[in-house]
Order: sequence, then C-alpha cells, then structure tokens
Amino acid sequence: MLTSLARVQSARSGLSAANKALGATRSYATPAADGRVPTFHPSRVPPYAELLSNLAVVRAQLNRPLTLSEKILYSHLRNAEQDLADVGSDPSAIRGKKYLKLKIDRLAMQDASAQMALLQFMTCGLPRTAIPSSVHCDHLIQAFEGAEADLKRSIASNQEVFAFLESASKKYGIEFWGPGSGIIHQIVLENYAAPGLLMLGTDSHTPNASGLGCLAIGVGGADAVDAMTNTPWELMAPKVLGVHLTGELNPWCTPKDVILHLAGKLTVRGGTGKIVEYSGPGLHTLPATGLATMSNMGAEVGATTSAFPFTPAMAAYLEATGRGEVARAAEGAAARGLLAADKEAEYDERIEINLSDLEPCLNGPFTPDLSTPLSQFVAKAKSDARDHPIELSAALIGSCTNSSYADMARCASLAQQARDRGMKVKSSFDVTPGSEQVRATVERDGIQQVLTDVGARVLANACGPCIGQWNRKELQGEDNVILTSFNRNFRGRNDGNAKTWNLLASPEIVTAMAFAGRLDFNPMTDSLTGPDGKPFKFEPPKSDVLPSKGFSQGNIDYLPTPMPEPQPDAEILISPTSARLEPLEPFSSPFAETAAMGKYELPSMRCLLRIKGKCTTDHISAAGPWLKYKGHLSNLAENTLIGATNDEFDAVNVAQDFATGQKDTIPGVAKAYKARQQPWMMVADHNYGEGSAREHAALQPRFYGCNLIVARSIARIAETNLRKQGVLTLLFENEDDYLKIASGDLVETINLTDLIKPGGDIKTQVKLRVTKFAEDGETVKETFELPTKHSLSSAHLDWIRAGSALNLIKEQAAASSGSGSGSASISGAFAGAAKSAASKLASLGGARGYATSAKAPTGGSRNPNDPNYIPPAADARTEAIKKIVYPPAPSSAKDRAARSATSASAVLPFPAEVSEEVHSTITRAWLLFQRTQREALEERLNKKHARLREALEDLRLEDPRLFAAATYRVAPNKRSPAEQRKLVQLGLVSLPGAAARPDAPTGAEARRLAKAVAGGARLEGLFPREWRIPTQTPSRTVWPSHQSNEA
Repeated sequence: MLTSLARVQSARSGLSAANKALGATRSYATPAADGRVPTFHPSRVPPYAELLSNLAVVRAQLNRPLTLSEKILYSHLRNAEQDLADVGSDPSAIRGKKYLKLKIDRLAMQDASAQMALLQFMTCGLPRTAIPSSVHCDHLIQAFEGAEADLKRSIASNQEVFAFLESASKKYGIEFWGPGSGIIHQIVLENYAAPGLLMLGTDSHTPNASGLGCLAIGVGGADAVDAMTNTPWELMAPKVLGVHLTGELNPWCTPKDVILHLAGKLTVRGGTGKIVEYSGPGLHTLPATGLATMSNMGAEVGATTSAFPFTPAMAAYLEATGRGEVARAAEGAAARGLLAADKEAEYDERIEINLSDLEPCLNGPFTPDLSTPLSQFVAKAKSDARDHPIELSAALIGSCTNSSYADMARCASLAQQARDRGMKVKSSFDVTPGSEQVRATVERDGIQQVLTDVGARVLANACGPCIGQWNRKELQGEDNVILTSFNRNFRGRNDGNAKTWNLLASPEIVTAMAFAGRLDFNPMTDSLTGPDGKPFKFEPPKSDVLPSKGFSQGNIDYLPTPMPEPQPDAEILISPTSARLEPLEPFSSPFAETAAMGKYELPSMRCLLRIKGKCTTDHISAAGPWLKYKGHLSNLAENTLIGATNDEFDAVNVAQDFATGQKDTIPGVAKAYKARQQPWMMVADHNYGEGSAREHAALQPRFYGCNLIVARSIARIAETNLRKQGVLTLLFENEDDYLKIASGDLVETINLTDLIKPGGDIKTQVKLRVTKFAEDGETVKETFELPTKHSLSSAHLDWIRAGSALNLIKEQAAASSGSGSGSASISGAFAGAAKSAASKLASLGGARGYATSAKAPTGGSRNPNDPNYIPPAADARTEAIKKIVYPPAPSSAKDRAARSATSASAVLPFPAEVSEEVHSTITRAWLLFQRTQREALEERLNKKHARLREALEDLRLEDPRLFAAATYRVAPNKRSPAEQRKLVQLGLVSLPGAAARPDAPTGAEARRLAKAVAGGARLEGLFPREWRIPTQTPSRTVWPSHQSNEA
C-alpha cells in the first residue's frame, strides 16, 4: 500500500494514465549505437516512385512549367489524366476554378478535434483507417503551476477522454501519442513530415509540417474521416503566391520576423485560397525549423499551406531526427525534379523580400496582421501617443510556432548573458517545450537550467497558454500587455481576459524584453542597469541550429509503435453517463420530405442574426474551458456564437426571438428555434470562420438547426466544414446586400432545385427571397430577391443533399459492404501498403519493421453497446423488434399512427394465440439478463472493496499517522491541519494574537505559495467516505404491454 501511495506522488510514471487504465504494454527495438530507439518505418517515406510517375502524366496534360506546390498537389491526384483533361496550359483554367480529387498520404489529429473525428469515423463501420494516422494529446493540458503538476492534474481531469482516444486508436490501428509527449505539430515535424508528402491534420496550424518540404493542410474532422475512409479528398485548386527571398537576416532577426512582416503585407485574408510558395537564395540561409515557423503562421494570412523546395537544411534535420532513409530518398526525388519549382513557372502573385532589410517585428494586438517594426513600436511606447500600459505583465515563449531546439538555445544565449551579470526577468516568464524530445535535449544540454536560473517556469510539453489553456488568475478584467512567441492573439484567446494585449514576436525578443519588464526597451540598441549599477547591453543571440550531441528522446514510453495493427476486439471506452463524450446522431436531410417529388428547396428559414465584423472560430466555438466538451456536442453547443457581435444591437452574444420579441443569448434563441423545429439561417461579414480548423464551429450551428449561411466571404476551412455538415454556404453577389437581411426575416431559396437535384446544373447561381414583417410579426412589409454566388462542387452538393458528408460515406460504405467489395477495398489498400513497405525495407537493407501482415477484417464489435456493432444478419424483423423494445419518440401524426398500429404479434413469426407468451418470455429473459449483470457487478465491486479495506487496515496497523492523514475528511476547498501549519511556517498566515512576520511574502508571490501548498501532495481525503454499489434497474416501461392483433 505504501508503494502505491508513493507511486501516486511520483512526478512521472512512464505510461500515461490512460495507458495504465487500458493495461497497455510497450516493447521496443534494441537501442542504436547513439542510444536512440529506432522509430523509422517505411510508411514514413513518401511514395516517390508513384509521385514521379503521376508527375509525368501531369506534365503531359498541362504542357507548361509547374510550381512546386502544383507538382506535389497534382501528383497526388486520384486520376491525373482524367482530372486534367482539357485543362490546357493556361494556369488560370485550373487555379481557383477546378476541384482536385486528391489521395492523402498521412493524417494527424490533436486530442480536442480527434474526439469528434473518431466519433464520426466509428459510425462508418470500417475495421481500420485507410492511411497511416496518429492522435496527439496536447490541447487538453492546462498551464497553472508547472510541467509536472499540470500534467498530472490534466491527466486526472481528462482521463476518460484520453482513455477513449487510446482505445479507439488501438481498435483502428492509429499511432497514439499520450499526454506529455508534445505538441502535435512539433511531433509531426520530428517524425512524419517529409519532402513531397501530402498530409492533413485536424488543426489549422498543420502547415507547420510544410517546413520540411511537404504540403500539410489543416482540415476539420469530417475531412479527416474522408482520409481515414479512403474517400477522395476535394480541394479547390489553390492559386500560388510566390515569395522570393534574397539577402540574409541580421543576428537579431529570425524566420518568425519574416512571416510577421509578410502577415502585415497580406492581412488575414491575403492568402485565402492560395499556397504561399517560397523561393530564392535567401531561403537557403534559413534552418528547417525556421521554415516550419513561417509555414505555421501562414495560417494567419488564410493560406491553404506553404511550400518550400528541398534544401540541405531539411536533409540535415531529417538525419538529426533519425530519418536518414527519408533524406536520401528525398535527394533522389529532388534530382528527378519533384521537389522544386520549374524555371519560368508562373505565379498568380509575386512578393520580393530582402531579408537583410528586415528588423524584428511586433504584431498586434488582437489580430496577427497588425505588424510594427520593433524600433517604431518602442519609439511610440516612449511617447505620449502610447495607448497601452508600459509594463510587461507576462512573457511566454514556445508553442508549436517557436519551440524547436534552435529557438530554445538562442533564448538561452540571451539568458546566459543576463545570468552572468546576476540579473533575473522582471515579468513572469513561461517556457513551453514543443516535445519530449526537445525538452529532454535542452535539459541535457543545460539550456533549461539557464532559463530557470533567470526566473523562467517550464510548462508541460503541450499547447497551454497559446490556445487558452492558461489558468491565469492575475489581472483579470484589467488592461495589461503580454509578449508571446505564439501565432494568434485574438481578443481574450490566451487568458480569457478581453483586455489583455497579446503582442506576437520572436522568442528572442520576448526573452530579452522580459528582463526589462517594460515595452519601451529595444534590446538591439538600449541598455539595462545590472545589479552592480553598471549598464548592461545584450549581444545578439546565437546558438547551434541542431544539437551537437544529437537529440535525446527523453521518456521513450511516449513513443508509439509505428503502423500498429488494429485490434478489432478492443472495446472503445465511452461511458453512457459521460458529460465529455457523446456518440453522434446523424443529421437529417432538409430535403427528406420533398426529394421524392424532385424538389430541393430549403425549408422556409428565419434569420437568427446578422454578424458584424470579425467572427473567428474562437467566436463561434470558444476554446479554453470549453475544450473539455469537444467530444460532447450537446454540451459544447451551449457556447455557439457567444463571441459573435449582433450588428443590429451592436452587442456580443445577443439575439432576438422573432416569435416572442424577447432577447436572449445567441445559443438560447437557437435552442428555442430548434425546440420549435424552426429552420434558421444567418448572415455573416468578411472572412467568416477564420482561425482554427475546429469543425465544431460548423457542427454546433447545424446541431441547432442552421441550414444556410450567407456571407460577404468565408474562410476556406470553415466553408468546407459547414458543407460537410450539410449547411449550404453562399456569398452575396453584391456585398452591400449584407445589410438587407435582418434578424427575424423570412428567407427562402428560389431556384436551389436547379443546382442541387441529381444531375443539376453546377453553374446555377441561387437566388434568395427575403420577406420582411411589421412589428406585429405577421403583416408583410416587403418582399424582394437577392442574387448570390457559390463555389460548390458536385461532391459538396452530394453532401448537402444527403444531410451531411458522413451520411453519404455511411451510405456508400453500406452499399460496398452489401456488394461484398467494402472490406476487400480496405484490405487491398493495406495489402498494397504492405507490399510497398516490404520493397522499401529490401532497398534499405532489411531495416527492422514494426507492423505485421494485415489480417482479414472480422466484422464489427460483438458488443451491441459498441457504436461500431454490426448485427449478425440482415433481417427486416430485427428493426421492427428493436422498435418495440425501444420505441422511438413519434415526431409526427404519421409516426404516432404507425406506432399505435405496431404490435408484437404483427412482427413476431408466431401465431397470434402464442404471441403474448413469446412477448412475455422475451421480457422475462431481458430482466433476468439485467439482474445477472447487476449481481456480477456487485460481486466484482465487493471483491475490490474487500481488497481496499484490507489495504486500509494494513496501512492503519503499519503507519497510523499516514492512515489518519489519508482518511481525514476535508473538502477540496478547505485547509487541512497540515496545510494550515505549513502556511504559518511560510508566514502566509499568522496565529491568533501573533504579529505578522516582517519578511512574509506578499502579492503574487504569496498567492503562488498558497496555491502550491493547497495543490501539493495532499493525502487528506485521499480515500472516499463510502463505497456505494452502482445499480441500474431497467424500467418496465421500456417494454410495451402485449397487444393482440385479433379483432
């Protein structure tokens, strides 16, 4: 028992809590000579032979020089010859005009979005994912005290989510990176990204991986399901924005400053529908991780992704991260023309940047495209024109944007200079390593020690404050300024305080300014005063780009088995009473009642609201404390559009119910509409849905009954996500028409049938009929029509017609299964992958492989409660009996009539005179089964309780003091005697009648110490007061009484 208690208090216990809950075990290859555990697998080498073969077809079809992004994209076409037929050599005939049907090489999912993606995938009835996939636990870890405490607390509070993700990964053959392993984008860069690869990720900053020469694109969960089910992934052929780099950065400038400068030029909409493709001699002066930083923040200008030609720096990084085989294969592909643009390739736009002319930038506040050179910012901060506090309240470095070894090492070079003079930071200073590999390496090389010596706090290897997972208590509701090396700075994003200014900068500038604690300090030119009273001026930062001793892998328990075999018998862990996870119910098609008549007009809708100005995914589906509900749509929907501004009332999160005239929150009115079965639509401003790739921003409005969004413009990922959930998206043909639709207006489609019916004309532009009413809500004031435009493809129309893309995939999977081809296609795809892997293994000299040969699918789960359960046989009577046992709630008069006419004797294959007996037998059998299950559960719990009581008694006899502490009843928000004594010792609390200690900590330091005492290794209340046996007695009302069909 003492050993168990000690284990609870240990800082890190190898496998994650979710791993332990599932009884996972690990095995590894023999470490290499350099001490690294080999992680290379042939699946991580792009299919260069196939891509080069496809590229030859593309060249023959287009007959013109190609950009790099075109080479990678078009070589991934499912059928290049068919898709590019009759396009010709004019780039404008395909860019921005033609949808590409692409084959994806790899998929990565982070824990917040993977929940919904996997819940959707589970409904498809497939035994495994069709492509190599991975899940990364990084978004649900909240920063508060420091790495160890934060990680332990987050694992405990999110254990059911992590257990669900790990169990689903085990079932479907997905690589699982547990909490603490690192940020998804850094792990992908270290393990999966490769030149020429085409990959998707369920996060808007997935393009981070493009820094290694691939095309990595952020998508929603529904797009991830496309990839996992081997469905062709559609993308409007992007335009190509060329950025030509010359010169070389000065010592204070970094690749982060390149993208901050470019964001100022392009604005948050300048890259929409485009790939930013870099070229020029200046590119070869930048490290691979710096290119990743630039492509990461390409998302902030709306770019689809970024593209970089293969450089020696990429090869060096691949070698350093144990992927020499990938580097050598990429060199061969580059020599054959795949990994660089052709000379004379044509770009839609071109921007020239001389790196020698750049200086560090600060971008913000509240938008990542408001770029100001450091010298200008500091000059304004020193003047009366300053409109922000002069003090720096917090400095934060790391996140997926700047958490590489080179970033940490350069910051440490500045901290070393200050430490040598006895200086410490003047503001709070938090450091977030990007991965366990980076953390272990900077710890080994002394970099972490240097940073902590000057006052830094090292957080967990996770997203933390960058995405709002920052439990910041200070300065809430007060104006303050923070400096970060993050990628986004929307209002309230980081700490939930709308008055916090977040200025984006390079980690080096953030670090240097933390020592000043003020914003009127320019580390390139200004001096600080050291403890000795003498001036101190920073020298420019410098460090090695890659660790001279190689990377340390740290805790190898985080490493998953590459390409694991699926375990079809694994149970997916979802509690039926969970508030965090909820199996999905399919959305119905809005055309279900009219499609049979050939009519495909949306039902008459009311306008919920007209959104004013910026409306990001943070406004539509907030993160922060809401992240815990990412797998539970009903609960998460409570935050729908709570950050949106209603143009008519000029107020945030306000809407008016047209029927009652009452004002309420936006989700409050949306719920009322859903309860009344009132379809609705809304009007949006420019770039609706910019920001992250979270599909919840599409799921939530659809869940409440939204059928249509009309906007001035819509961000690419948001538009795709909405269409995948069955929401029609249109754009105003005349942007001024935005003001012509108001809340409560009746909106109808006029000619949507011509567009959306099977075989409809894709060129049809939909018209809307708008009806406005007087104050009584009934008298018609006016009716008029508005023209719109769209970029819908035939696949998008199929999704909307079916009610969602998932409905369509499920129908297609069912059809394939019925024809006997579904399983074969999946097995065939993996058989091909295995064959390819074997050939690659042979070419690499027989390197060790991990995955065994694929097994034939054995069908779905045998547990009827599993969402992936497949009935043993198709029998029409099965559904009829199920409806008797669990009668669905009738939704119409027709349903009620049908239900009343259903009886046991009508569906049971027995004579009427014995049907009552059969019905009674089924009832008794079900109740007996429930009682048996309940008794078995009670017996198991009694055994566990007996063992626990025995352990407690053993502890009482062995160590009465520890037993007393462990069984002490104390509420979590109260102090135990031990904690009270500790607070007195620290001087934080005075005894009655005693004077306060003169050296007692005050202010923020006192609050920090008090929290550390209260949240430390508390034993009090460790054991529960009682152990109740959970029972669930089924109600007899679920079984309808017997009804004879005799007259």
